[in-house]
Amino acid sequence: DEKEYFRPGMSVTAEIETRYRTNALTIPIQCVTTRLQTNAAAAMVTAAYNGSQPAKVSSAGNADNKPRERNRPVEVVFLHEDGVVKSAPVKRGISDDASVEILEGLSENQEVVSGSYRAISRDLSDGSKVRLSKEPTAASAAPKP
Repeated sequence: DEKEYFRPGMSVTAEIETRYRTNALTIPIQCVTTRLQTNAAAAMVTAAYNGSQPAKVSSAGNADNKPRERNRPVEVVFLHEDGVVKSAPVKRGISDDASVEILEGLSENQEVVSGSYRAISRDLSDGSKVRLSKEPTAASAAPKP
């Protein structure tokens, strides 16, 4: 019964599975990006902090000089609806190198916009117009000699 031991200078390649789920809703990982949360409450707190409105008085009677909650980035995906995109906040689950599980915010069969890092992370916003394109197939992507 010989045992193999690792010795200095040896190397190994391993794939480690930390979690596994079946029947999970997944999308390509590059479809998820972050945007600053925008809502009326966040805008009101920011305006109060900048001095355009009087500071709110807390229940203890002290004036609040700092906003309690600043704009926080939220994870979103962009949905395709009638030629325009609409952002939808999502809650991510587990992921691998290519896909991410979506726990909340999407339902099956919704069209999620995919594209380059710049397009998804910087250029897209609510109401942007998009044009659908077909992914090239392996046969048409590289002509055979």
